[in-house]
Amino acid sequence: MMTFRFAQPADFEAVNALARQAHEVHLAWRPDLFRQVDEPFEPSVFRRRVQERQLLLACEEDAILAYAAYDVRKTELPMLQPRKVLLLDNVCVDEAHRRQGVATALIERLCALAKHWNCTDFELSCHPENTAGIALYESLGMRVKSIHYQMKL
Repeated sequence: MMTFRFAQPADFEAVNALARQAHEVHLAWRPDLFRQVDEPFEPSVFRRRVQERQLLLACEEDAILAYAAYDVRKTELPMLQPRKVLLLDNVCVDEAHRRQGVATALIERLCALAKHWNCTDFELSCHPENTAGIALYESLGMRVKSIHYQMKL
């Protein structure tokens, strides 16, 4: 049975093993942007996310199947409606457990937490090459909010 929990300091190696899988995909998609590293999750970033409870894990017994790294941000500007947004930075499912509903369950749990925290929105960005991710996000009811353009100079 799948369970969810916030990451602990002892999870660093297991989370980085998953992050390496995701990073290899990003390297293949965007070698102009990403570079090879041993630890895609830098220790200081991992520690901060653990301390701030911004790293949710999907587990089966003692095995970590997936993680979701996120931030919660408030927007309170005079010209905008007040918002509290859960911004998903990264979601990664172990290769051996992909296409088995793990990402769906993890994101649904994160959405439930976001509602509990009184978030008004759930947002993420996705590489256009990530067709499986796009299909997943759209199946969960997400829609394109904006398009981000880039030009190499």
